[in-house]
Amino acid sequence: MGPTFTKRRGKFYRYYLCVHASKNGYGSCPVRTVPAADIEQAVVGQLRAIFGSPEMVAATVRSARQQAEERIRQLAQERDSAEVKLGELKQEALRLVAARESDDAPTFISSQLRTLNAQIEEREQALERITCDREALGGSRITEQEVIEGLTSLDSVWEELYPGEQERIVQLLVS
Repeated sequence: MGPTFTKRRGKFYRYYLCVHASKNGYGSCPVRTVPAADIEQAVVGQLRAIFGSPEMVAATVRSARQQAEERIRQLAQERDSAEVKLGELKQEALRLVAARESDDAPTFISSQLRTLNAQIEEREQALERITCDREALGGSRITEQEVIEGLTSLDSVWEELYPGEQERIVQLLVS
């Protein structure tokens, strides 16, 4: 089956056409056309059944938890890297402060110190964001009930999609 449409009296009619019938003539296929709404309702009904199955819920919970754990590991690596870089920047700032006190070019060194202080501030803000993200991920494990609610809210999500988006999703699932 492939999606197609016709226009009669200014109105579009969407339907699915048997590919065999379109290539070899309408008589070669017992079910030549099916209204798009019928197939789409059947597909959405199947999605409801699949999304509500215990296997899908368990797989989704498992996947969501694995993704959260992976993100926590990534954030830990980012934190470690940011802390190392922050330490290096602070060491460089201390070196410049010591050099400014004994050097003849305090203006140049002051300019470098301002640049370093801005970089240090950026790293500290990045560390703060990383810490907040880790705490948010680490403190909230996704529950099966949340997954069930998310997977079974297909109707409300489906109704929010534009008809073209609905059609594209159904076409992908049908093919």
